[in-house]
Amino acid sequence: AALDARPRALRFTHLGGGASDAGDLVWTYGEGRSIDGNAPSFGYYVRVWRRQMGAWRLLFDEYLPPPAG
Repeated sequence: AALDARPRALRFTHLGGGASDAGDLVWTYGEGRSIDGNAPSFGYYVRVWRRQMGAWRLLFDEYLPPPAG
């Protein structure tokens, strides 16, 4: 349901991030803009990844559009 609420096409701009001291957890954040031709949308995203058994797995992916109104 959360993915259905997002604009269909987004362009993400990386603003920052970091990693755990152990190197098994990383996070990124930045801006997101809709590019699907409907009403423009601008918001922010954050993603958290974990390295598990030699592969990176996405743990958390959130896009927060601007408040309505």
